Amino acid sequence: PFHHNVTIEDNTFFTIGVPVVYAFSTEGLTVRKNRLFRCLGYGGEPKPPFILSHCCQVKIGENVFAGPLEYSC
Repeated sequence: PFHHNVTIEDNTFFTIGVPVVYAFSTEGLTVRKNRLFRCLGYGGEPKPPFILSHCCQVKIGENVFAGPLEYSC
């Protein structure tokens, strides 16, 4: 792995259906206690919120998913 011990915690994300985390070649990634809101008005199929490639020792939990929001972000 190229990246080590990355933590994404206690954030608020407003997304139009694109991933909020894209990780590549990361060991020890933690994504927790975040709030993710999907906004309307941009069309298209929403993508997964997390895309991981060649990662190990990943912990994802305690995230809150909400939406869709009735207004554009």
